[in-house]
Amino acid sequence: ACIDGAIGDAHHQINRQNSDVLTFHMYEAERLESCIEELKDEERPIICTEYMARGHGTTFAFSLPIFKKHNIGCINWGLVAGRSQTHFGWETIPHRAERLKAGQFLTDDEALPEPDLWHHDILRMDGSAYIIEETELLKAFSKSMNG
Repeated sequence: ACIDGAIGDAHHQINRQNSDVLTFHMYEAERLESCIEELKDEERPIICTEYMARGHGTTFAFSLPIFKKHNIGCINWGLVAGRSQTHFGWETIPHRAERLKAGQFLTDDEALPEPDLWHHDILRMDGSAYIIEETELLKAFSKSMNG
């Protein structure tokens, strides 16, 4: 069950006490390792189900070595910039109506605009990398995890 990412202390405790596998979300770089240390005390498998947000410091280069060090599974949100538009940051949500009026959201036949700093996604719709060094890092980590 989700621990950090659940709303309210009561939910945290219920999830923590009744779960065979602990999951958590962590977008704050300064809290990632301390959260893992706290959850490891429960002596159960741990998976970080959401973590990669470039503007919050939880980049692949920052987060993956920590997950590897603690043997924590991890899943990032977003792969290819497209319909879900998770390459845009959370600040987009409060301004959605304004952006819609200004035509800043995509329709099926429009080209994909790129924000200066992508929030989640890794690849453009054509398969090219947003940041080539990130994809190289992911390849290297994958190889190191598979021997």
